[in-house]
Amino acid sequence: MNGGILFALGAVCTWFGYACALRALYLWLKVRTGEDSSRPATIATVLAGVTLFAGSQITASQGFHIPLVWVVMPFSAWVVAVSVVFVAVRTGQALSALNAEEKRARTKSAIVWAIAAGLFVWFYRLDPTAQVLIVKGSIPLSVGTAIALVLLAVGSVAVMAFTARAAKARGIAKAFVIHLALIAGSVIFGLPLVWLVITSFKEDQ
Repeated sequence: MNGGILFALGAVCTWFGYACALRALYLWLKVRTGEDSSRPATIATVLAGVTLFAGSQITASQGFHIPLVWVVMPFSAWVVAVSVVFVAVRTGQALSALNAEEKRARTKSAIVWAIAAGLFVWFYRLDPTAQVLIVKGSIPLSVGTAIALVLLAVGSVAVMAFTARAAKARGIAKAFVIHLALIAGSVIFGLPLVWLVITSFKEDQ
């Protein structure tokens, strides 16, 4: 398998593992508050462990790091990628349609997107200079920064869990509780990510 594609898969595994780890922590905190979330928490924990291990092995480099990947390709290739995604989505919707009319509409939409994908594949092949490049890299982290990010992640998830519990105890609507918890967690955990992005644009002294 191409090294760039393999690295991209490793980066996806790593980021998915981070998401599963945060989800597992949130669910275990809900278990601590009395909710029966042990089964999904266990599943999320196992998924986090497997994907983080796989991602770390694929994108292995010295020290702590956050893998990054980006795909550079011409407009025609992007249209093909988007079209393929919509074909898959519309096909899934057609298979799960509740009535024949909805199924026909989703099937027609999938066919249109498939035609668009085929057309832009042809455009892509017409350009001899067109190529798809996978740019890979990583954000190196010191031990202190890695520990700080972990603590911030734990803190943000804890805030989400206890905010949801407090709002629920006061009889606030479920949708509002969810949004309040997400906002509380994203504000706390978003700060170090903003810092990482800002510092990545600074020139080395």
